[in-house]
Amino acid sequence: MRATRWITDLRHFMTVGGRLVSDRRTSLPAYLSMVVEAATARPAGSWVPSPIRCYRRPGRKGCQGRIHVYRAESPDLVEWACPACGAFGIITGWEASRWDLQDAWTQPPVRGHTPSHEVELSDDEYTALRSCTELMREHRVTVVRAIFRDGRIVLSGSSGEACSEAREVVPRPEEGPRASPCA
Repeated sequence: MRATRWITDLRHFMTVGGRLVSDRRTSLPAYLSMVVEAATARPAGSWVPSPIRCYRRPGRKGCQGRIHVYRAESPDLVEWACPACGAFGIITGWEASRWDLQDAWTQPPVRGHTPSHEVELSDDEYTALRSCTELMREHRVTVVRAIFRDGRIVLSGSSGEACSEAREVVPRPEEGPRASPCA
């Protein structure tokens, strides 16, 4: 299988007002913004296995790989790679956009605590949290910092605050349907 290389400038997918261009034919702008958030919500200089599924569809079937993200210190580049299909790319033009979370990792943790709680999430739970607009900023950063480890999506939070919020926001299958502030 031949690897696919993507070199993109996020500004090409944004309106003058800084929002993503909405195009019903593709979800590429939303995908690229998720990659930028995942890479910029942590310190630069190391590859991290994110829970973001690969965008490619080799053989018209969705790739089952999870994207690894990397942010270079200089120049401001976000790199991503899929270990399953070999797709990789570079994203530029994300600086100072709403998806640029570089300042998030330089701020002190919530209420001065260090991350000490972990919660495993299903794909559906992670997707629900990613799409939730009601989360406080520090909890949103906790969600986009989630990693993919040993076949599981792992969310780490300070003193369980973001992890507790995740449990409150996302209905568990065993609990049955309920109203969610993110619906």
